[in-house]
Amino acid sequence: MIVPMKKMSLIVMDKERDASLQKLRDAGVVHLKKKNVSSKLLGELLEKHAKNLWVLGFLSKYKTKGEAPLSDAERPADIISHIQVLISEKEKQQEQLIHLTGEKRQIVQWGEFDPKDFSLLSDHGIKLFMYLLPRKTYDRIGNDTKFIIVSKDNNWVKALTVDAEIPDMRAISIPDLPLSEIDASLELVTRRLEEIENEFKNIAFYKKDIEDEDSRLLEEIDYETPGSEKLAENAVKALNEDVLILKKHGILTTGPNIEEACLLAEFVEDIAKTQFISHTLNMPSSI
Repeated sequence: MIVPMKKMSLIVMDKERDASLQKLRDAGVVHLKKKNVSSKLLGELLEKHAKNLWVLGFLSKYKTKGEAPLSDAERPADIISHIQVLISEKEKQQEQLIHLTGEKRQIVQWGEFDPKDFSLLSDHGIKLFMYLLPRKTYDRIGNDTKFIIVSKDNNWVKALTVDAEIPDMRAISIPDLPLSEIDASLELVTRRLEEIENEFKNIAFYKKDIEDEDSRLLEEIDYETPGSEKLAENAVKALNEDVLILKKHGILTTGPNIEEACLLAEFVEDIAKTQFISHTLNMPSSI
């Protein structure tokens, strides 16, 4: 006669595996199932938790007062993803700001000119190199170097060399844009960075929503994936008695052999049932 049995999970040392399986068969257990469980879900939850903490840390520098400036319709559907997109855009805009500022600093004294003219001359075999030289440096350079002097005063010389660079001196890089277009681009980048900062200030009003969402997330990841190696590792670390209660999982019992470990599991289950019934009837009592 086949009698329905309770479903139980057993953890045994690998070296005792074969002997344990044989004892279970001798006890009448005819269906043994090895279950492999992936920790993918737990990994995804932990990744979301890490993102929440990172975003909350980022928003912590934005102080909020009064009511949220955004209506429910204006509020981003996915705040975390929206903030990540804004942060990525802010980094790119800042890189562009640094690049444009550097180009402007190099050519601002040269005034307005079109860099495409340099490319056009180069296509026709004439290569020009731009230099801003201290007057003393210019005076020391010999006559072998041919210059086109753009301007000269007591302190600085703006000059071009044709087809050859000045030895051991670095020429000014030709910019991608004329000075007027660099200024226009700088204005656009600066304005967009200000808009992004305002968006961060507005979104900072929803830090509490992110914190609440993360609290719910922590409830989900308050346990390890069943059957995972991580669960086994944590259980072994916490096991200092014959019985270990695993939150949201069940119990883990140990004994000198399988029979005693199983009996102890049955004993703990009976006690749990009694306690549950007692609380259901609102009649708990200390033992």
